[in-house]
Amino acid sequence: MRIDINEEICLTSDSDQITVNMKRTVTKKDSENFGKEALVPLAYLKNLPQCAKFLIDHKVRVSDATTFKELLEEVREFKRELMELLDI
Repeated sequence: MRIDINEEICLTSDSDQITVNMKRTVTKKDSENFGKEALVPLAYLKNLPQCAKFLIDHKVRVSDATTFKELLEEVREFKRELMELLDI
């Protein structure tokens, strides 16, 4: 399974876990994968509730908000995006 959350994050899974990945582009010029997408694992989680909590916590950690109100609005918007992706 692969679910793209946004331009920067995607979820992948296997039979044991859900992996939250940061999408990156290979920039090493001598790499055979130069210019291609690479996934960098951020977290390995057991279920969707843990995954949703991690994604929201990650959003807070990487936020550029300068006030609590801005941060809260970013989190609310991100939650709405997640709900749309999960069709809830």
